[in-house]
Amino acid sequence: NKINNNLYVMNFNTMKWKSYSCNVEYYPGSSYIVKGSHIYVYGASETNDFTVIDMKNYTVSVEQTYPPYPPTGIL
Repeated sequence: NKINNNLYVMNFNTMKWKSYSCNVEYYPGSSYIVKGSHIYVYGASETNDFTVIDMKNYTVSVEQTYPPYPPTGIL
């Protein structure tokens, strides 16, 4: 099931959520890794590309990957 395409960020100083609109639809239950201020999510969309969440700039983008593709859950 697809979920909405907003990025929700918790401000731990104020304990308030803020919503940022993005153009990437994603699915729950995906694999991810964190590198610096970026979260790379695999299996989050209908493609085999990475969904990249930039937590410093509050943006979401898609980076193309190339076969052979691993199964989701491999990260």
